[in-house]
Amino acid sequence: MVALPGPNHILLYDGICNLCAETVKFTVANDPDKKISFASLQSKFAKPYLKAGNISDAQKLRSVVFVEDGNVYTHSTAILRLAVTLGGLLGMLASIAFLVP
Repeated sequence: MVALPGPNHILLYDGICNLCAETVKFTVANDPDKKISFASLQSKFAKPYLKAGNISDAQKLRSVVFVEDGNVYTHSTAILRLAVTLGGLLGMLASIAFLVP
């Protein structure tokens, strides 16, 4: 785990990706407790998190990045961790998905 400043749950998204924008909209609509913070992958705020996740070129990533308690997740793992954090039925299904190789 990397000691990074800031919130415990951060969704870093590509500011020009339509799918990423829909992921952000879905997350906002399903996060009534406001547990998750947001920032663009291209922002200065995202740089230390990308570095901690060994992501050298955010422009080529084409995925969201989910930061949870200092751990940096990308691609499907990021989406599954996000779903678990949101909880509910979606969170339960995501928890099961971690068991399937």
